[in-house]
Amino acid sequence: VYVLRTLQGAALTRVYPENYAVWQEDPSAEGGFRFVRDDPRRPSDFEIFEELAGDDDQSGLGFIKEISSFIKAYSASEPTAEPAD
Repeated sequence: VYVLRTLQGAALTRVYPENYAVWQEDPSAEGGFRFVRDDPRRPSDFEIFEELAGDDDQSGLGFIKEISSFIKAYSASEPTAEPAD
């Protein structure tokens, strides 16, 4: 069983029974990607982007970190408007 999921600036791979592997796009690395981590469970796209966003200088995914912060703040706020009848 093989998994190859391409994402913006990253990829997720798996060759069963090995773990899932997260790769980050890196033009200076052999093959254009560098290994980030492996995981026995399949990480979500959001988890991958959130992890890579911590490395803004190399990944170019700083906007993902900003979106993540916005979503967390928005989710924490309570709606103030009453639904229309």
